[in-house]
Amino acid sequence: MLADREILTGAGSRVWDRLRAEGPRTSSTINNKLKVLAIAPYCPYPPTHGGAVRMWELLTRLAVRHEVHLAAMVEREAELAHIDELRKHFPRVHLHLRGPADAAPHWWPASVAEFRSQAFERAVDRLCGEEDYDLVQAEYPILAHALPNGGRAKTVLTEIDVFHVAYRRAAQAAETWGQKLLSTYEWLRMFRYEAEAADRADLLLAMSEVDAAACRRLTQTPVAIVPNGVDPARIAFQSRPPKVHEVLFVGHFRHTPNVDGIVWFAREVWPRIRDAHWPARLLIAGAAPPPQVQALAHDPTVQVLGFVDDLSPLYRRAACFITPIRRGSGTRLKIIEAMAAGAPVLSTAIGAEGLAARHDEHLLLADDPPTMAAQCLRLLSDRALGERLAMNARQLVEREYNWDAIADRLEAAWREVLR
Repeated sequence: MLADREILTGAGSRVWDRLRAEGPRTSSTINNKLKVLAIAPYCPYPPTHGGAVRMWELLTRLAVRHEVHLAAMVEREAELAHIDELRKHFPRVHLHLRGPADAAPHWWPASVAEFRSQAFERAVDRLCGEEDYDLVQAEYPILAHALPNGGRAKTVLTEIDVFHVAYRRAAQAAETWGQKLLSTYEWLRMFRYEAEAADRADLLLAMSEVDAAACRRLTQTPVAIVPNGVDPARIAFQSRPPKVHEVLFVGHFRHTPNVDGIVWFAREVWPRIRDAHWPARLLIAGAAPPPQVQALAHDPTVQVLGFVDDLSPLYRRAACFITPIRRGSGTRLKIIEAMAAGAPVLSTAIGAEGLAARHDEHLLLADDPPTMAAQCLRLLSDRALGERLAMNARQLVEREYNWDAIADRLEAAWREVLR
Protein backbone atom coordinates (compact mmCIF):
# COMPACT_ATOMS: atom_id res chain seq x y z
CA MET A 1 0.00 0.00 0.00
CA LEU A 2 1.26 3.49 -0.87
CA ALA A 3 1.90 5.98 1.89
CA ASP A 4 0.18 9.38 1.78
CA ARG A 5 3.39 11.12 0.70
CA GLU A 6 3.88 8.64 -2.14
CA ILE A 7 0.33 9.28 -3.36
CA LEU A 8 0.65 13.06 -3.14
CA THR A 9 4.18 13.31 -4.49
CA GLY A 10 4.28 10.56 -7.11
CA ALA A 11 5.11 11.35 -10.75
CA GLY A 12 2.15 13.04 -12.35
CA SER A 13 0.95 14.96 -9.28
CA ARG A 14 1.12 18.73 -9.10
CA VAL A 15 2.44 18.49 -5.55
CA TRP A 16 5.35 16.43 -6.85
CA ASP A 17 5.99 18.98 -9.58
CA ARG A 18 6.19 21.77 -7.00
CA LEU A 19 8.60 19.78 -4.88
CA ARG A 20 10.81 19.24 -7.92
CA ALA A 21 10.99 23.02 -8.37
CA GLU A 22 13.13 23.15 -5.25
CA GLY A 23 15.80 20.83 -6.70
CA PRO A 24 18.64 21.56 -9.11
CA ARG A 25 17.50 22.26 -12.64
CA THR A 26 18.57 19.71 -15.26
CA SER A 27 16.90 21.53 -18.14
CA SER A 28 17.77 20.95 -21.76
CA THR A 29 18.58 24.67 -21.98
CA ILE A 30 22.09 23.65 -20.97
CA ASN A 31 22.74 22.74 -24.61
CA ASN A 32 20.52 25.57 -25.89
CA LYS A 33 17.74 23.14 -26.75
CA LEU A 34 14.40 23.62 -25.04
CA LYS A 35 11.98 20.93 -23.90
CA VAL A 36 8.39 22.05 -24.48
CA LEU A 37 4.98 20.48 -23.94
CA ALA A 38 2.14 21.78 -26.11
CA ILE A 39 -1.41 21.01 -24.97
CA ALA A 40 -4.35 21.47 -27.31
CA PRO A 41 -8.13 20.99 -27.34
CA TYR A 42 -7.92 19.70 -30.93
CA CYS A 43 -5.47 17.51 -32.77
CA PRO A 44 -3.21 19.63 -35.02
CA TYR A 45 -3.07 16.90 -37.66
CA PRO A 46 -4.47 16.90 -40.24
CA PRO A 47 -4.43 20.72 -40.35
CA THR A 48 -7.97 21.22 -41.68
CA HIS A 49 -8.99 24.40 -39.84
CA GLY A 50 -7.26 27.63 -38.89
CA GLY A 51 -6.28 26.68 -35.35
CA ALA A 52 -4.89 23.31 -36.44
CA VAL A 53 -2.94 24.94 -39.27
CA ARG A 54 -1.32 27.37 -36.86
CA MET A 55 -0.39 24.65 -34.37
CA TRP A 56 0.98 22.34 -37.06
CA GLU A 57 3.02 24.96 -38.90
CA LEU A 58 4.64 26.45 -35.79
CA LEU A 59 5.11 23.34 -33.65
CA THR A 60 6.62 21.23 -36.44
CA ARG A 61 9.06 24.00 -37.31
CA LEU A 62 10.14 24.42 -33.70
CA ALA A 63 10.33 20.65 -33.21
CA VAL A 64 13.26 20.68 -35.64
CA ARG A 65 15.21 22.93 -33.24
CA HIS A 66 13.85 21.80 -29.86
CA GLU A 67 12.25 18.79 -28.19
CA VAL A 68 8.50 19.37 -28.46
CA HIS A 69 5.95 16.99 -26.92
CA LEU A 70 2.21 17.07 -27.57
CA ALA A 71 -0.91 16.32 -25.53
CA ALA A 72 -4.13 16.88 -27.48
CA MET A 73 -7.79 16.02 -27.26
CA VAL A 74 -9.58 14.30 -30.15
CA GLU A 75 -13.30 14.03 -30.77
CA ARG A 76 -13.48 10.79 -32.77
CA GLU A 77 -11.79 7.47 -32.29
CA ALA A 78 -10.57 7.53 -35.90
CA GLU A 79 -8.34 10.51 -35.04
CA LEU A 80 -6.24 8.31 -32.78
CA ALA A 81 -4.74 6.83 -35.95
CA HIS A 82 -2.89 10.12 -36.53
CA ILE A 83 -0.48 9.36 -33.70
CA ASP A 84 2.06 7.78 -36.06
CA GLU A 85 2.25 10.94 -38.18
CA LEU A 86 2.52 13.09 -35.06
CA ARG A 87 5.39 10.99 -33.69
CA LYS A 88 7.44 11.80 -36.78
CA HIS A 89 7.77 15.29 -35.32
CA PHE A 90 7.08 14.98 -31.59
CA PRO A 91 8.98 12.32 -29.57
CA ARG A 92 6.18 12.00 -27.03
CA VAL A 93 2.50 12.24 -27.95
CA HIS A 94 -0.61 11.74 -25.84
CA LEU A 95 -4.01 11.78 -27.58
CA HIS A 96 -7.06 11.84 -25.34
CA LEU A 97 -10.44 10.77 -26.72
CA ARG A 98 -12.99 13.21 -25.39
CA GLY A 99 -16.06 11.85 -23.67
CA PRO A 100 -18.77 13.64 -21.72
CA ALA A 101 -17.30 16.65 -19.92
CA ASP A 102 -16.51 16.36 -16.24
CA ALA A 103 -18.09 18.71 -13.70
CA ALA A 104 -16.69 22.25 -13.90
CA PRO A 105 -17.06 25.31 -11.66
CA HIS A 106 -20.44 26.96 -12.25
CA TRP A 107 -18.85 30.23 -13.32
CA TRP A 108 -16.93 28.68 -16.21
CA PRO A 109 -18.39 29.59 -19.61
CA ALA A 110 -20.03 26.74 -21.51
CA SER A 111 -17.36 26.69 -24.24
CA VAL A 112 -14.71 26.06 -21.55
CA ALA A 113 -16.71 23.61 -19.47
CA GLU A 114 -17.16 21.30 -22.48
CA PHE A 115 -13.36 20.76 -22.47
CA ARG A 116 -13.16 19.87 -18.77
CA SER A 117 -11.56 16.44 -18.55
CA GLN A 118 -9.91 15.32 -15.33
CA ALA A 119 -8.33 12.40 -17.19
CA PHE A 120 -6.66 14.79 -19.65
CA GLU A 121 -5.49 17.04 -16.83
CA ARG A 122 -4.01 14.03 -15.01
CA ALA A 123 -2.22 13.05 -18.23
CA VAL A 124 -0.72 16.54 -18.49
CA ASP A 125 0.34 16.33 -14.84
CA ARG A 126 1.92 12.92 -15.45
CA LEU A 127 3.90 14.22 -18.43
CA CYS A 128 5.09 17.19 -16.39
CA GLY A 129 6.09 14.82 -13.59
CA GLU A 130 8.03 12.48 -15.84
CA GLU A 131 9.68 15.14 -18.02
CA ASP A 132 11.61 18.26 -17.07
CA TYR A 133 9.89 20.79 -19.31
CA ASP A 134 11.12 24.32 -19.76
CA LEU A 135 7.73 25.44 -21.06
CA VAL A 136 4.16 24.19 -21.17
CA GLN A 137 2.07 25.96 -23.79
CA ALA A 138 -1.74 25.82 -24.02
CA GLU A 139 -2.84 26.39 -27.60
CA TYR A 140 -6.25 27.89 -26.79
CA PRO A 141 -7.48 29.93 -23.80
CA ILE A 142 -10.28 27.39 -23.29
CA LEU A 143 -7.63 24.90 -22.12
CA ALA A 144 -5.88 27.25 -19.70
CA HIS A 145 -7.21 25.28 -16.71
CA ALA A 146 -5.10 22.28 -17.81
CA LEU A 147 -1.81 24.18 -17.46
CA PRO A 148 0.29 22.96 -14.50
CA ASN A 149 0.48 25.09 -11.38
CA GLY A 150 3.54 25.79 -9.28
CA GLY A 151 6.13 23.74 -11.16
CA ARG A 152 9.41 24.87 -12.65
CA ALA A 153 8.11 25.00 -16.21
CA LYS A 154 7.03 28.41 -17.43
CA THR A 155 3.46 28.45 -18.74
CA VAL A 156 2.44 30.04 -22.04
CA LEU A 157 -1.14 30.74 -23.12
CA THR A 158 -1.90 31.21 -26.82
CA GLU A 159 -4.76 33.68 -27.27
CA ILE A 160 -5.69 32.38 -30.71
CA ASP A 161 -8.93 34.23 -30.04
CA VAL A 162 -9.36 36.76 -27.25
CA PHE A 163 -12.57 35.05 -26.27
CA HIS A 164 -14.07 37.70 -24.00
CA VAL A 165 -13.87 40.21 -26.89
CA ALA A 166 -15.65 37.74 -29.19
CA TYR A 167 -18.30 37.11 -26.54
CA ARG A 168 -18.86 40.83 -25.97
CA ARG A 169 -19.42 41.32 -29.68
CA ALA A 170 -21.86 38.42 -29.74
CA ALA A 171 -23.81 40.00 -26.89
CA GLN A 172 -23.90 43.35 -28.68
CA ALA A 173 -25.12 41.70 -31.89
CA ALA A 174 -27.87 39.64 -30.20
CA GLU A 175 -31.25 40.34 -31.79
CA THR A 176 -33.63 39.55 -28.91
CA TRP A 177 -33.56 40.43 -25.24
CA GLY A 178 -33.38 36.77 -24.32
CA GLN A 179 -30.37 36.21 -26.56
CA LYS A 180 -28.74 39.41 -25.29
CA LEU A 181 -29.21 38.37 -21.65
CA LEU A 182 -27.75 34.90 -22.19
CA SER A 183 -24.88 36.24 -24.32
CA THR A 184 -24.03 38.90 -21.75
CA TYR A 185 -23.95 36.27 -18.99
CA GLU A 186 -21.56 34.12 -21.05
CA TRP A 187 -19.41 37.16 -21.83
CA LEU A 188 -19.01 38.00 -18.13
CA ARG A 189 -18.16 34.38 -17.27
CA MET A 190 -15.59 34.29 -20.07
CA PHE A 191 -14.09 37.61 -18.95
CA ARG A 192 -13.55 36.23 -15.45
CA TYR A 193 -12.13 32.93 -16.68
CA GLU A 194 -9.81 34.55 -19.20
CA ALA A 195 -8.56 37.21 -16.77
CA GLU A 196 -7.75 34.65 -14.08
CA ALA A 197 -6.07 32.36 -16.62
CA ALA A 198 -3.99 35.25 -17.95
CA ASP A 199 -2.84 36.16 -14.45
CA ARG A 200 -1.66 32.59 -13.78
CA ALA A 201 0.35 32.32 -17.03
CA ASP A 202 3.93 33.50 -17.43
CA LEU A 203 3.43 34.63 -21.03
CA LEU A 204 0.52 35.34 -23.37
CA LEU A 205 0.78 35.01 -27.15
CA ALA A 206 -1.46 37.37 -29.16
CA MET A 207 -2.21 37.28 -32.88
CA SER A 208 -1.95 41.06 -33.44
CA GLU A 209 -1.37 44.37 -31.70
CA VAL A 210 -5.15 44.78 -31.42
CA ASP A 211 -5.41 41.47 -29.54
CA ALA A 212 -2.31 42.28 -27.48
CA ALA A 213 -3.91 45.53 -26.31
CA ALA A 214 -7.02 43.60 -25.22
CA CYS A 215 -4.81 41.15 -23.30
CA ARG A 216 -2.90 43.93 -21.58
CA ARG A 217 -6.18 45.36 -20.32
CA LEU A 218 -6.79 41.99 -18.63
CA THR A 219 -3.49 41.36 -16.89
CA GLN A 220 0.07 42.41 -16.10
CA THR A 221 1.38 39.16 -17.62
CA PRO A 222 3.79 39.88 -20.52
CA VAL A 223 2.30 39.62 -24.01
CA ALA A 224 4.21 38.72 -27.19
CA ILE A 225 2.75 39.11 -30.69
CA VAL A 226 3.09 35.92 -32.73
CA PRO A 227 0.72 36.32 -35.71
CA ASN A 228 -0.88 33.82 -38.03
CA GLY A 229 0.79 33.17 -41.37
CA VAL A 230 1.22 31.05 -44.46
CA ASP A 231 4.00 29.23 -46.26
CA PRO A 232 4.38 31.25 -49.49
CA ALA A 233 6.49 28.46 -50.99
CA ARG A 234 3.52 26.08 -50.73
CA ILE A 235 0.78 28.46 -51.88
CA ALA A 236 1.28 29.52 -55.46
CA PHE A 237 0.13 32.96 -56.57
CA GLN A 238 -2.37 32.32 -59.35
CA SER A 239 -3.53 34.76 -62.01
CA ARG A 240 -7.23 34.48 -62.75
CA PRO A 241 -8.85 33.55 -66.06
CA PRO A 242 -10.14 36.48 -68.16
CA LYS A 243 -13.75 36.23 -67.00
CA VAL A 244 -14.61 34.98 -63.53
CA HIS A 245 -17.90 35.45 -61.71
CA GLU A 246 -17.44 33.43 -58.53
CA VAL A 247 -17.57 34.93 -55.04
CA LEU A 248 -15.86 32.61 -52.55
CA PHE A 249 -16.26 32.06 -48.81
CA VAL A 250 -14.08 29.60 -46.87
CA GLY A 251 -14.48 28.80 -43.18
CA HIS A 252 -14.79 25.96 -40.70
CA PHE A 253 -18.36 26.00 -39.42
CA ARG A 254 -17.57 24.78 -35.92
CA HIS A 255 -16.48 28.40 -35.49
CA THR A 256 -19.81 30.15 -34.96
CA PRO A 257 -18.76 33.60 -36.33
CA ASN A 258 -18.35 31.89 -39.71
CA VAL A 259 -21.95 30.65 -39.58
CA ASP A 260 -23.25 34.08 -38.57
CA GLY A 261 -21.18 35.85 -41.21
CA ILE A 262 -22.08 33.77 -44.26
CA VAL A 263 -25.78 33.55 -43.35
CA TRP A 264 -25.88 37.34 -42.96
CA PHE A 265 -24.05 37.82 -46.27
CA ALA A 266 -26.29 35.39 -48.17
CA ARG A 267 -29.49 36.96 -46.85
CA GLU A 268 -28.62 40.66 -46.72
CA VAL A 269 -25.87 41.22 -49.29
CA TRP A 270 -26.03 38.48 -51.92
CA PRO A 271 -29.46 39.38 -53.40
CA ARG A 272 -28.13 42.84 -54.28
CA ILE A 273 -25.13 41.30 -56.08
CA ARG A 274 -27.11 38.53 -57.78
CA ASP A 275 -29.69 40.94 -59.14
CA ALA A 276 -27.08 43.38 -60.47
CA HIS A 277 -24.66 40.81 -61.95
CA TRP A 278 -26.63 37.81 -63.18
CA PRO A 279 -23.64 35.47 -63.92
CA ALA A 280 -22.43 35.77 -60.29
CA ARG A 281 -22.20 32.59 -58.21
CA LEU A 282 -21.56 32.29 -54.47
CA LEU A 283 -19.36 29.33 -53.46
CA ILE A 284 -19.30 28.33 -49.76
CA ALA A 285 -16.53 25.94 -48.71
CA GLY A 286 -15.87 24.59 -45.24
CA ALA A 287 -16.26 21.54 -43.05
CA ALA A 288 -19.41 20.76 -41.05
CA PRO A 289 -21.90 23.24 -42.57
CA PRO A 290 -24.93 23.32 -40.24
CA PRO A 291 -28.52 23.20 -41.54
CA GLN A 292 -28.87 26.99 -41.79
CA VAL A 293 -25.81 27.12 -44.06
CA GLN A 294 -26.88 24.12 -46.14
CA ALA A 295 -30.26 25.79 -46.65
CA LEU A 296 -28.57 28.67 -48.48
CA ALA A 297 -28.15 26.34 -51.47
CA HIS A 298 -31.91 26.61 -52.11
CA ASP A 299 -30.87 29.69 -54.08
CA PRO A 300 -29.67 28.27 -57.43
CA THR A 301 -26.85 30.85 -57.53
CA VAL A 302 -25.37 29.50 -54.25
CA GLN A 303 -23.33 26.31 -53.87
CA VAL A 304 -22.49 24.82 -50.46
CA LEU A 305 -19.45 22.63 -51.12
CA GLY A 306 -18.61 21.31 -47.64
CA PHE A 307 -15.00 20.41 -46.91
CA VAL A 308 -12.69 20.98 -49.90
CA ASP A 309 -9.28 19.34 -49.68
CA ASP A 310 -7.56 21.52 -52.31
CA LEU A 311 -8.74 25.13 -52.40
CA SER A 312 -6.36 26.21 -55.19
CA PRO A 313 -8.89 25.86 -58.04
CA LEU A 314 -11.45 27.84 -56.04
CA TYR A 315 -8.98 30.65 -55.31
CA ARG A 316 -8.12 30.85 -59.01
CA ARG A 317 -11.78 31.15 -60.02
CA ALA A 318 -12.65 33.76 -57.38
CA ALA A 319 -13.28 37.30 -58.52
CA CYS A 320 -13.79 38.08 -54.86
CA PHE A 321 -12.94 36.27 -51.61
CA ILE A 322 -15.29 37.40 -48.85
CA THR A 323 -14.84 37.52 -45.07
CA PRO A 324 -18.18 38.90 -43.80
CA ILE A 325 -17.33 38.37 -40.12
CA ARG A 326 -19.34 40.48 -37.68
CA ARG A 327 -18.10 39.05 -34.38
CA GLY A 328 -15.18 37.05 -33.03
CA SER A 329 -11.59 38.10 -32.47
CA GLY A 330 -8.08 37.09 -33.50
CA THR A 331 -6.81 37.25 -37.06
CA ARG A 332 -8.32 35.26 -39.91
CA LEU A 333 -5.85 32.82 -41.34
CA LYS A 334 -8.21 32.33 -44.29
CA ILE A 335 -7.66 35.95 -45.39
CA ILE A 336 -3.89 35.49 -45.34
CA GLU A 337 -4.14 32.27 -47.36
CA ALA A 338 -6.46 33.88 -49.92
CA MET A 339 -4.06 36.80 -50.27
CA ALA A 340 -1.14 34.44 -50.77
CA ALA A 341 -3.07 32.59 -53.49
CA GLY A 342 -3.94 35.77 -55.39
CA ALA A 343 -7.66 36.02 -54.62
CA PRO A 344 -8.86 39.63 -54.17
CA VAL A 345 -10.29 40.03 -50.66
CA LEU A 346 -13.41 41.85 -49.47
CA SER A 347 -13.88 41.90 -45.70
CA THR A 348 -15.65 43.59 -42.85
CA ALA A 349 -13.46 45.65 -40.54
CA ILE A 350 -13.75 42.98 -37.83
CA GLY A 351 -12.89 40.25 -40.34
CA ALA A 352 -9.60 41.98 -41.23
CA GLU A 353 -8.91 43.23 -37.70
CA GLY A 354 -5.28 43.02 -36.63
CA LEU A 355 -3.85 42.58 -40.12
CA ALA A 356 -1.50 45.14 -41.64
CA ALA A 357 -3.72 45.31 -44.74
CA ARG A 358 -5.08 48.68 -45.88
CA HIS A 359 -8.34 49.42 -47.66
CA ASP A 360 -8.02 49.88 -51.43
CA GLU A 361 -4.35 48.86 -51.30
CA HIS A 362 -4.39 45.22 -50.18
CA LEU A 363 -8.14 44.54 -49.88
CA LEU A 364 -11.54 46.22 -49.81
CA LEU A 365 -13.47 46.85 -46.57
CA ALA A 366 -17.21 47.23 -46.04
CA ASP A 367 -19.51 46.73 -43.05
CA ASP A 368 -23.09 47.31 -44.20
CA PRO A 369 -25.01 45.41 -46.91
CA PRO A 370 -25.22 48.20 -49.54
CA THR A 371 -21.52 49.06 -49.28
CA MET A 372 -20.41 45.42 -49.25
CA ALA A 373 -22.55 44.66 -52.30
CA ALA A 374 -21.14 47.69 -54.13
CA GLN A 375 -17.54 46.71 -53.35
CA CYS A 376 -18.16 43.13 -54.45
CA LEU A 377 -19.64 44.37 -57.73
CA ARG A 378 -16.50 46.49 -58.26
CA LEU A 379 -14.37 43.36 -58.08
CA LEU A 380 -16.72 41.41 -60.34
CA SER A 381 -16.55 44.08 -63.03
CA ASP A 382 -13.04 45.57 -62.67
CA ARG A 383 -10.35 42.96 -63.35
CA ALA A 384 -7.51 45.51 -63.04
CA LEU A 385 -8.64 46.45 -59.53
CA GLY A 386 -8.61 42.81 -58.45
CA GLU A 387 -5.15 42.23 -59.93
CA ARG A 388 -3.73 45.29 -58.19
CA LEU A 389 -5.14 44.32 -54.80
CA ALA A 390 -4.00 40.72 -55.21
CA MET A 391 -0.42 41.64 -56.13
CA ASN A 392 -0.09 44.09 -53.23
CA ALA A 393 -1.59 41.57 -50.83
CA ARG A 394 0.81 38.81 -51.89
CA GLN A 395 3.77 41.10 -51.26
CA LEU A 396 2.36 41.96 -47.83
CA VAL A 397 1.99 38.27 -46.95
CA GLU A 398 5.54 37.45 -48.04
CA ARG A 399 6.88 40.33 -45.95
CA GLU A 400 4.79 40.05 -42.77
CA TYR A 401 3.11 36.65 -42.55
CA ASN A 402 5.66 33.95 -43.37
CA TRP A 403 5.55 30.94 -41.02
CA ASP A 404 9.36 30.65 -40.97
CA ALA A 405 9.76 34.19 -39.64
CA ILE A 406 6.83 33.74 -37.24
CA ALA A 407 8.43 30.59 -35.81
CA ASP A 408 11.55 32.66 -35.10
CA ARG A 409 9.38 35.17 -33.22
CA LEU A 410 7.81 32.42 -31.14
CA GLU A 411 11.22 30.97 -30.28
CA ALA A 412 12.43 34.43 -29.25
CA ALA A 413 9.37 34.84 -26.99
CA TRP A 414 10.08 31.46 -25.38
CA ARG A 415 13.67 32.38 -24.64
CA GLU A 416 12.68 35.79 -23.30
CA VAL A 417 10.24 34.36 -20.74
CA LEU A 418 12.92 31.90 -19.57
CA ARG A 419 15.50 34.63 -18.89
